[in-house]
Amino acid sequence: MLLPDEAAQQRAERERQRAERERQQTEQERQRAEQERQRAEQTEEQAQQAQEQVEQERQRAEQAEQRAERLAAQLRAMGVNLDNL
Repeated sequence: MLLPDEAAQQRAERERQRAERERQQTEQERQRAEQERQRAEQTEEQAQQAQEQVEQERQRAEQAEQRAERLAAQLRAMGVNLDNL
């Protein structure tokens, strides 16, 4: 049989252990939330990079088309019939 003091100590120890488990669970949840935040940030950065690459490719294509148009105009000015090529 436990003395009242021993019973109180055991209850206090059980409560301390329960509180520690809850603290650990809370910390694990915080870490998981932080990992999710980082993954979301990475995904957002990747999407932004992809969008920038698309824009760069669009600009390159536009520049290539403009160069081709200038070349065609120069060839026509020199008397070359582009329809016969």
